[in-house]
Amino acid sequence: MNNKNKWSPISEEVLINDRVRLISDALEKFADYKSYSLLAGNSGIALFWYYYWSFTKKDKYFEKGNALILKSFGFTNTNVKNSLCDGISGFMWVVNHLVSNNFIDGDCNELFYEEEPYLGSSMMEDIKKGNYDYLHNALGLGLYFLSRNNKRSVNYIEALIIELEKIAEKDINGLKWRSTVIQKKNDTKEVYNLSLSHGIASIISFLSKAYKQDILKVKTKELLGGAITFLLSLKSDVPNVHNGAYFPSFISVNENEGDIGSRLAWCYGDLGIGIVLWQAAHILQNTEWEKMAIDILLHTTSRKDQIKENVIDAGICHGSAGIAHIYNRMYQYTGILTFKESAIYWLNVTLEKATFADGLAGYKAWYTPEYGGWKNATGLLEGIAGIGLVLLSATSNIEPKWDECLLLS
Repeated sequence: MNNKNKWSPISEEVLINDRVRLISDALEKFADYKSYSLLAGNSGIALFWYYYWSFTKKDKYFEKGNALILKSFGFTNTNVKNSLCDGISGFMWVVNHLVSNNFIDGDCNELFYEEEPYLGSSMMEDIKKGNYDYLHNALGLGLYFLSRNNKRSVNYIEALIIELEKIAEKDINGLKWRSTVIQKKNDTKEVYNLSLSHGIASIISFLSKAYKQDILKVKTKELLGGAITFLLSLKSDVPNVHNGAYFPSFISVNENEGDIGSRLAWCYGDLGIGIVLWQAAHILQNTEWEKMAIDILLHTTSRKDQIKENVIDAGICHGSAGIAHIYNRMYQYTGILTFKESAIYWLNVTLEKATFADGLAGYKAWYTPEYGGWKNATGLLEGIAGIGLVLLSATSNIEPKWDECLLLS
């Protein structure tokens, strides 16, 4: 464990701060914000403004953050979505984050007293149907209640954990939860998804956080142990010959075959799996699992072929900024210099991807052709607000606690 008590910059690169300033300029000019979404809309962009204000000490950025949050309150009655990704729970998480970290003053008990029972019911409806997906269903709402950490929220978390146990499938390899993935448009497949964005890695992260907060500690530890045991049963003894990955993205329920397309990214693959395994092992004080997690993550640092790793754009979700930030987090957690060096490598890749004359600060996000190809994106998960936050984290001594919404802290 890194003995330093605070976040430390890993780079003094002038080009990084120049690019953050260009991102700030682009966000100032792009004013068509019509969503309170955390990962694609106002809330995530507001996080950029507040952290940039904290870095620059320029009040105009604080005012921009405030304006977006206040504007977002006006949208909360017009959108019935509940998810962390693009629903009201994500917006509520941001407001609670800002209050808890002294960016703004407020009383979330008062602000969200009426909304929380509705969210709790929605969360339980999701999980009873087996819809645990972190970005879009029950676990994302669970993160909001974990962040609230009061008596009422603990009751909701306890109920969620009990239902997670009920829908778990148990065999000799541990505990697993099934979900679906889209193979092609309108074609879904039942799988055991391992990913951080939608799968069992996110369950491990959620349970680790609940255990750390002493919520149903015995049951939570049992579920964690079962989930990690299952996850590790799918780890190859040697990296996959095609892509260097230890883990598949998912395992088919019916065919019991893995998908070999595990990429280097936040959303899917060894990076997300490795960091949540490290977090869980650290919380549980399991040195064997902690060493295994570090070995997995150190191996990923050798995977630098952008084409092979499908690193097309710079966004956090599946691009170079997300890779850089995970390595930065692991350096801050462990003090291992290889993680710092890898973070700097992928930060430079992120700077190099600002090549679009008609992009925002030079950036565009990549979507598959059926979803439009290259597009301008402002949000936290795929757009320039997230890229800006990652770049800022590399040159600032301000801990990027915003990344809790990505299960990285």
